[in-house]
Amino acid sequence: MARSPLLLSPYAPLQLYPVTRGYKGTAIGVSNRPFFEPYFGIGLPFLETTIVLQNSVVKRPKSFTSESSYQDFTSESVKKRAKVAESMPNPKICVSLEETTVKAMVDEAARAGIQGADMVEVRFDRLYLKKPQATISEDDEGNRVSTIPPVNEWPVMDFEQVNIEDSISALKEAIALPVIFSVRSVREGGHFAGDEKQRLAILQAGIASSVKWIDLEISIKAKDRKSLVESAKAANCQIIASQHEVNGTPSSEEIVSMVTSNADSGDIIKFCSTLKDHQDALQIVDAANTLSSQDSTPPYSLMALGNGGDWARLHAPTLGQELVYATMRDEFRLSDKGLVNVRDLQDAWRLLEY
Repeated sequence: MARSPLLLSPYAPLQLYPVTRGYKGTAIGVSNRPFFEPYFGIGLPFLETTIVLQNSVVKRPKSFTSESSYQDFTSESVKKRAKVAESMPNPKICVSLEETTVKAMVDEAARAGIQGADMVEVRFDRLYLKKPQATISEDDEGNRVSTIPPVNEWPVMDFEQVNIEDSISALKEAIALPVIFSVRSVREGGHFAGDEKQRLAILQAGIASSVKWIDLEISIKAKDRKSLVESAKAANCQIIASQHEVNGTPSSEEIVSMVTSNADSGDIIKFCSTLKDHQDALQIVDAANTLSSQDSTPPYSLMALGNGGDWARLHAPTLGQELVYATMRDEFRLSDKGLVNVRDLQDAWRLLEY
């Protein structure tokens, strides 16, 4: 299928402006200055509001050169979505826990709650990772720099090295926030050390532990997934029906089709892809924008990893997103990975007046 462009006016109130990278510091306010920039091939003068966050700067238009231009470029459908967004609460925020031991996950979950997360995702497959020690070195200016290999280079433990029952019990007792329980498969970007039968057994154990949410990939074999869905419904456990594309991003039409065709697969339909460029990032935004304007669209959460993947997270309230995944990480240029710190996300929504 052909890739769809983002068909929004440069003057539309829901227009999304890419995040400028490389800034660090807490949210300190806004500044206004005249600005002229080609926007997807169209150069238009307007005043810009710059919002400084911990890891990025978010831009949005403050005023336009003429009211008539604004009227000419604003579609009725966009104005309708803006009105709907104003009356809807912001999406729930889920912090995906990234630690690799039960104790560290519990501590991370507690900090997430303090910083305003509505729920946390327990990535049980991360318990099979061995986090390497950081290497300390000096840069050209003599500053000490701590570096750690990328996660896909970390050692993975054998399946038998994690006590499943004790780990689930400890997590259940110690985490106060609602939990989304996930055991991500390697084929969808996870780190699980066992086979598929063992992974499904852990998902079943998670359901039996009375978690609020269970993440069940759409790719699970139909018979196995049906059994897990029946168990989840019997346990009053809500379902995230997820799909993770690790090798790229499909067109916005394909993403929309995936969400709508799986409406009966879960309580929230989740899609996450890996970006190759900003055009990929726009496919996520365009798909969410299309879904937000359709009738009978199931609750959805769309996101991506890579430079530009944070756009759909930062502007989620205007895109009809039900749930946004954030992180506790706060390193420099975090937005280049498509991630958003949980505190930064809330600052952005407040300062953007979402």
